Amino acid sequence: MKKNYFLRTAILLVTLLCGVNAGWADTYTKISTLDELTDGKYVIAYGNTYAMKNEMSGTRIAATEITVTDNSILNPDASIVWDITTTENGKSISNGDLYAGNGGNSNAASLGSFTAEKCEFTFSIVKDLFRATNVQYSNRSLEYNASGKYFACYKNTQPDLTLYKLEETGKSNPNLAFTGITGDVTKQLTDGSYSSVATSASDATIVYSSSDHEVATINQKGLVTLVAGGTTTIKAEVAETATYDAAFVEYTLKVVDPALVKTFTKVTNGSVTDGQYIIVYQESDEATSVRAMNTTNTKDYFMYTDVNLTEGKIVTDDQSIIWDITTQANGYMSISNGDNIFAGYRGSGNNAYIYEEYTPDNSDWTFTFADGFFSCENKAVPGRLLQYNANSPRFACYTGSQENLTLYKLDEDPATGIENVEVANMKIINGKGQVTIETTEAARVAVYALTGAQVRQLDLVEGTNIVELPAGIYVIGRQKVIVF
Repeated sequence: MKKNYFLRTAILLVTLLCGVNAGWADTYTKISTLDELTDGKYVIAYGNTYAMKNEMSGTRIAATEITVTDNSILNPDASIVWDITTTENGKSISNGDLYAGNGGNSNAASLGSFTAEKCEFTFSIVKDLFRATNVQYSNRSLEYNASGKYFACYKNTQPDLTLYKLEETGKSNPNLAFTGITGDVTKQLTDGSYSSVATSASDATIVYSSSDHEVATINQKGLVTLVAGGTTTIKAEVAETATYDAAFVEYTLKVVDPALVKTFTKVTNGSVTDGQYIIVYQESDEATSVRAMNTTNTKDYFMYTDVNLTEGKIVTDDQSIIWDITTQANGYMSISNGDNIFAGYRGSGNNAYIYEEYTPDNSDWTFTFADGFFSCENKAVPGRLLQYNANSPRFACYTGSQENLTLYKLDEDPATGIENVEVANMKIINGKGQVTIETTEAARVAVYALTGAQVRQLDLVEGTNIVELPAGIYVIGRQKVIVF
């Protein structure tokens, strides 16, 4: 198969703009004939939507979503890249030491060590799609189940396969990589800057970029400067040369602005009043993490974010999981995130939708509390509850058959109800590892964490007081203090 330089370049550009994970510019292109099916590396897919992954899903092989541009996949994750190799009785399909096979069980598949015939397949073409028929059980083919979203061996009743094959370019891998950075990075805004230099074997110049200059910038020496809280993608790339392929490497940088970090406490008294909440599925009272409903809704349900608990509370600056619950004029409550994301129900199926503006009835909810959990019922369709589905992990509307909700509410004043002292004319100066407190009178004042827990007591003298504290956010004398 000949390399199409312009197509390859276009695919690389589109993929970079779309934020695909880092890697050498390996292009896997759709094939459509048996002559093209030679030994090599492949992505085994259902059309342009799902690919077979190197892990089991029960008694089947798992599937994961893919992005296809102009019949090609750029830099697929190693978990979906399979070696198709000629064997004595057909071809094997392997990912490392895992071989796809069929043990004869109905509508199942396996991953394990190679076993002759069981782990061998013969390929044919059916309506421009590939069929992989098991050698040991010739009435069963490796196919995709669109309902269950997995791959297994069926009696030719499911959609057949699309194969994407690795293009061989004849050029070398530039081995582009960031120095000392192997995954996503989280920085405190108070860190200021850090080095993100990349190295490459290519003779092309390394070009650096940040996807959001309002969060962080990077100069062409690889120095990242933090600007504000948020998330951006830091990227290094090299162009194609006569010797080396084009490549890019990137990671997600999260910048945390300590002033935006909020603490949410579990609601246990059944009261839901106007305010900011995190809506979660919590497996038990002893759980150390929860699944929080976020604003991602592309298939008529809301996705989730795994969130760790800190002393039983949620401490976060992630705006995508923070929801405003507001009482409307009709007495019902809306669930919103910003001005154009309202959670609602349209009246059919186990779904939940985003409305771009408050829509009475569809966007109205009633909260009730029982046995430690909240039920959230839709006004438009009584009996439809916003719940968490543990089997197909997501938040959507069900008829009471799934998991009810736990609510965490914003601690608007973490020190409320705790005895503290208002010190006259107290001036607090934030510092690195310490705070300077200038007062006009002696006093005893408490230092609280944002969770509301008392950290220590301070005996202040008139004048200047230097207090050593670990980096973090505190409340001193009713004032928020940031130590970096």
